[in-house]
Amino acid sequence: GGNCNKMSMKVRVNKYDKEQRFFGLKGFMLHASMGDNSQLRERLGYSIFREMGLPTCRQNPIDVRVNTPSMSLTDDGPQGLHLLTEQPDGRFTEAYFRGGDGNLFKQAWPGMQGPAAHSQYESLLVTNEEEADVERMMNFTAAIDAASNDWELVEVMEEYTHESMPKYWAVDRALGLWDGPVHF
Repeated sequence: GGNCNKMSMKVRVNKYDKEQRFFGLKGFMLHASMGDNSQLRERLGYSIFREMGLPTCRQNPIDVRVNTPSMSLTDDGPQGLHLLTEQPDGRFTEAYFRGGDGNLFKQAWPGMQGPAAHSQYESLLVTNEEEADVERMMNFTAAIDAASNDWELVEVMEEYTHESMPKYWAVDRALGLWDGPVHF
């Protein structure tokens, strides 16, 4: 089998102390960017979203070194260059969206149906987990299903999505992203 020399890592700063932050962040990703020898594609992509006036994660290159009890003091466990990437959360929504108190979901989009849909949406909430009010997403799904023509679908999208959504879709398609809602 192959040997993976570098792995992405997710760091949760507030796991034991819910108030703890790292430069204001509750958590972040350390992306290994294994498929990108230049280590620039993702950063350039985020930059293009930002240049188009769209909310996007902050990101910086970082040289990761891990100390473990089994390493000597001189062995700093080099992991190599990673991209320290902000994880969207409540602080992110407060910074970029008016009011900032809406629901933020991870990997959820309208269309989940059936008896389990409500609990699936609840499990995908990143913000407002305590209240877990997912009725707006459920209503969004129902409104899409009820639209009988393109014009009604446009009206549904205007009601349920942020005004920046068309711009997001344009940048997403121009970059050819493979890991977002437009791809699926």
